[in-house]
Amino acid sequence: MDNNINLSKIILKKIYAVNVIMLKGKQTYVRKNRPNYAFSLKLKGETIYVSKSKKYYSNSESLILLSKNSEYTYTSTEPGECIMIEFDADLGYPDFGIQDFKLSKKSQQEISKLFTYISNVWKNKKPNYMLKCKSIFYEILSEIKIEDDQSYTYKYFKKIIEPSIDYMNTHYEDVNISLESLAQLSNISTVYFRKVFYKI
Repeated sequence: MDNNINLSKIILKKIYAVNVIMLKGKQTYVRKNRPNYAFSLKLKGETIYVSKSKKYYSNSESLILLSKNSEYTYTSTEPGECIMIEFDADLGYPDFGIQDFKLSKKSQQEISKLFTYISNVWKNKKPNYMLKCKSIFYEILSEIKIEDDQSYTYKYFKKIIEPSIDYMNTHYEDVNISLESLAQLSNISTVYFRKVFYKI
């Protein structure tokens, strides 16, 4: 994943709001000079963000990070529900526009629980709720970071044996394909090829 934001370096300054947003049908909005950073997670439905001619799809499989001072349009394609965390932080990379983070099924469930949890803590405002919200915010970052790292690892290992995979896809009827010949195509040992192949 080619995200510019290093999540492990985010220093949270303040959470301004945690909003549950209900979207009705197809509607398009324009946002200029966004005052805060925001994480947006769709629990139901889908929203398409457009920034600098690039589209970002916000749904249960993709978490969106919106930059402070950014400009974009967003279109709700169907009725849905979204939780948005408005915050200020040191991100180390200002004015990035929009970043999206693809989520696995496992991460979707965990991050959805965390967003629902932070929303409930914010809404109930019990003593020390702000500290609890900050703690949950960092749990969310940790979960996204783990997912991001796993995606990077997968891409790294896939690249190593890409020549072998390409060969298998184009020569699948070749009865002489062997573990040794595939390892040789990727210029690695047979033992390492087996490990990498198993990983991906």
